[in-house]
Amino acid sequence: MSIKMNHSHLLKNGKNHMILSGEIHYFRLPKSSWSMHLDLAKSTGLNTICTYVPWIVHEERYRDYDFTNDYDLAHFLSLCLEKGLDVILKPGPYVMAEMKNEGLPYWLYEKYPEIIPYTWHHKKITSPVVDYLHPQFLHEVNMWYKKLFDVIKPYTSKSLGPVIGIQLDNEVGMLSWVTNEPTLTSDTVAFLKTELPHIADVYAPLESESLLYHQSLTKYMRRRFGRYIQTLKSYFHDLGLKDLLYFINIHGTSNGRGKTFPIGISQLIHTYDKHLDIMAGTDLYFGNIDLENFHDLYIVNSFVQSTSMNKPYGSLELNVADGNFGDNLAIHLLPSSIDFKIRFSIIQNQKFLNYYLLTAGINPKLKDPKENDLNQRVAITGARHGFAAPIQVDGSVLYTYEKLKQTTLMIKQFSQQFASMSNEPFDIYACFTMDHYATEYQMPGEKHIHRKNDNLSLHRNSVYWDTLLKHMLLLQYNFSSLWIENIDTISAHIKLLMTNTSSYMAHETQIKFVNFLKQGGKMIFVGDLPIYDLDGTNDRTLIDYLNIKPIHQYFDWENPLLTLKSETKLYGQDEFRSFIAQSVDTKESSLFTHLITGEKIGVKSKQYIWITSNYPGHLIYTKNILNHLDIKPSLNIEHNQGYLLAFKQKYERTNLYHLINLEHIKQSVKLSDNSINPFEQYDIELNPQEAVMLWTNIELNDELIIYSTAEIQSYTNHSYTLNSNDKTVYIKIKTKNILVESKAFTFIKTNDIYQIKVKEHPLKTTICFKS
Repeated sequence: MSIKMNHSHLLKNGKNHMILSGEIHYFRLPKSSWSMHLDLAKSTGLNTICTYVPWIVHEERYRDYDFTNDYDLAHFLSLCLEKGLDVILKPGPYVMAEMKNEGLPYWLYEKYPEIIPYTWHHKKITSPVVDYLHPQFLHEVNMWYKKLFDVIKPYTSKSLGPVIGIQLDNEVGMLSWVTNEPTLTSDTVAFLKTELPHIADVYAPLESESLLYHQSLTKYMRRRFGRYIQTLKSYFHDLGLKDLLYFINIHGTSNGRGKTFPIGISQLIHTYDKHLDIMAGTDLYFGNIDLENFHDLYIVNSFVQSTSMNKPYGSLELNVADGNFGDNLAIHLLPSSIDFKIRFSIIQNQKFLNYYLLTAGINPKLKDPKENDLNQRVAITGARHGFAAPIQVDGSVLYTYEKLKQTTLMIKQFSQQFASMSNEPFDIYACFTMDHYATEYQMPGEKHIHRKNDNLSLHRNSVYWDTLLKHMLLLQYNFSSLWIENIDTISAHIKLLMTNTSSYMAHETQIKFVNFLKQGGKMIFVGDLPIYDLDGTNDRTLIDYLNIKPIHQYFDWENPLLTLKSETKLYGQDEFRSFIAQSVDTKESSLFTHLITGEKIGVKSKQYIWITSNYPGHLIYTKNILNHLDIKPSLNIEHNQGYLLAFKQKYERTNLYHLINLEHIKQSVKLSDNSINPFEQYDIELNPQEAVMLWTNIELNDELIIYSTAEIQSYTNHSYTLNSNDKTVYIKIKTKNILVESKAFTFIKTNDIYQIKVKEHPLKTTICFKS
């Protein structure tokens, strides 16, 4: 029954396994409805249920535990067991989930005021954050876990289940980041005084001390979060729960984008180190997946995968809501947005997915509400919770449910293949420079740290993220990510390495790039030329090796109508508007030039490109850069009228091609893989905002599916259902069985091979064989 990690895969009963989960909060639903909601979840194709177990709910009053009625967790687990659903518990102590105090009981703050830490200028923290490692806090957490164990013990055995895993806390460090209030606890202060003895006041360092101070603070907080998570896990191990899976949830999306998410990775990197048996899961809240933000999802997943160190990773909060979070009809997302998010998880080899929030609920009332509490419930959203969830409290479903169910059932059908799948190896890499995201704290009023963080943020978020990496995916130059601080040398097998740069770059990183270039590696740099180490000391190691110098920094708000020239002409014009630009002194050719001064903007050499400005969003600019470096994609798309994405995965002899149509128009395209069309001469038709998974050389039943230009949604014994949906579909199958003829298609049989053409047909077509 137990599920184990096996390198980057999960094993259940010795077979590769994929966790497909949905979030249901039992404590927000009437006990009488639990069975119905679990049945709905299972009918969606899920095999696992995730739920928070809020401390504030079960121990609102000190040592007065309540696991009765709608809080009867044991009964909820028994229903999951009865229905064959595994369970991942999320007992905090912090759970967030819109709970008051983020899930901590009020008495904790009242009984132990000393657990509330200090921050800048020796002021008490204003958010519900406590000192994670304070002995009194950890003592009470341990008591909470022991009581919880008494309840769940019968449901955690290896042979019985259904509890297979535990998420340790939730979004650790997030509150300190978003409030800019680091927890300057006694051990943190002692470390800073030892590490930085020249700083007189570690609660308020001088401006000249701020860069080194912040660098030391963020690195210490990473280690502190790691110790906290290890302590929580040790409590469960002490209770005998050593065979469960353990998860950590990484936070960081903001305003429907993923650009800040790597800050969460940076904060929590020591909570899932390579030597720890803890898996990292993402906490992703995107709106529609479209041309503006699709690459955010890919980049975020790729960065997490690069730091997971050959362990499984996945999503612990994959937002499947309709966007109406405020219950005000401000937004309604397209059903395709949920479909695309799930497919990106498959494309990028995630082994566990948790749909958040699957089921809405009702926030129970507090037994002892505070005097100024105007809703008197356990959460801040009022009586109702999960307005946007696909399944509502009464069992009714929103418009997003059917698409969610359709996609999930298909994934369930092929879950064994997905669980065993590996990514097609890439030879193109995007650098994840973690220290460029160690920007969660900024001492108020300190200009040096603000200037550094603003410079890092500008160049990690703009041209590198929103132009180069986006264009790479649109041009089918798919890439993996390389966590640069985690390696000693860059592999010579990497065909192209891309990285963001800023005025600040670690000396060690500059040395790695120099050595890679010395051995003939090709690179694309994006951003300012680095002239400082991260601590602010002068360091030009990289640009000195390349014999280039920064000359002048242009910003559009200081130099209005900044215009550059390019060798690439667009509609006959070689000029374009730019909002930032850095001119350089180099003997190499320039990438662009300043329209008025003629200064060189960026560098173009045979071995590397350095982009020091914005450039237009037209793909031809990036394509010309890649052609100059002689970099070619393995996949090619032809005849597309708009933007779409193509990816490839492998499983033994089987290939899986993913195509995602980002446009709201129908597209008919040809796909080639290393110059060979796996679908022969046939086009692949994609409806507006449609994504498809197309298998080649996959054995199902007694048939070999050589290819199909439409998605196989499901199959039974010698029966295959295709998502034909107003398309002309071609499918080639090798079998000794006999095709059952139908008016829906025509076919030609040559020996044991059937070439089938499905006429344009609404929705679905079923192809059957008989012995």
